[in-house]
Amino acid sequence: MVVDSWQLAVGSWQLTVSSWPLLVANNYEITNKQKRITTDESQLTTAN
Repeated sequence: MVVDSWQLAVGSWQLTVSSWPLLVANNYEITNKQKRITTDESQLTTAN
C-alpha cells in the first residue's frame, strides 16, 4: 500500500513538472498580447 501511494505521488509530481512549461508558455503569450494591445492603444492616442 505504501508503494502504491508513493508511485501515485511521483506520478502526479511528474505530471505537474511536465505541465509547467505549458503554463509558463501560456502566461508568456498572454503577457505579450496584453503588451501589444497597450502599444496599439498608445499609438492610436498619439495619432490623434
